[in-house]
Amino acid sequence: MRRHPRQLRRMIHPAHWGRLASSPPDEVCARSGATYDAGSNAYTLPLLNELVQASVADRKVWCSDDRGLPGKNASYHVALLAVVYLIEARSAPLSGEWTTPQALPAGAFFFRGPHAVPTSDVAERYAHDRSGFLEAGLRLGGGQVEGGDACIELQALPRVPMRLVLWLADDEFPAQVTVLFDRRVDQQLPMDVLHSLMRHVTSELVRAADGAG
Repeated sequence: MRRHPRQLRRMIHPAHWGRLASSPPDEVCARSGATYDAGSNAYTLPLLNELVQASVADRKVWCSDDRGLPGKNASYHVALLAVVYLIEARSAPLSGEWTTPQALPAGAFFFRGPHAVPTSDVAERYAHDRSGFLEAGLRLGGGQVEGGDACIELQALPRVPMRLVLWLADDEFPAQVTVLFDRRVDQQLPMDVLHSLMRHVTSELVRAADGAG
């Protein structure tokens, strides 16, 4: 069956699967913090509060429950960031310095227009709901830290912590949300995949409102 051009664009590029297949699993696990099952030729990777499994043999990515049993197929953005992270992750230490995506090298150029940092839905949902924002972060496995009117820190991927800082709306200004990463995050993910990660995290944060996640 001939695939629609849009479907082709949203498939994980075969070159990514080829690179992952050619990488020694023990090296991939050491770099990324993933685990590997030789029987199924699949990697398991923590992503927020769930597990993502990437099957090298089948070239498929799915989300698993807490027992590791296959569940729903992963979205394109989750599949992309899981596979590319497994390829690109490095065992370099964190810098300990937080920065915005726009302040990364080339970030000001990349994170604009269609690649703007996707925070508007989170800001709208939690514009007047500090406690709801913090509770949603806890549901995703995060914790409260200092910053803004509220700030949550999430372990998005084993080597990619991130923070979301909320400033509540008032009579003069609308609510704002700022995303922060470790200054060396570009050693773990390229810019386009970092954008996919932010899209996933912010979407899950909105879904987690009122326990919907």
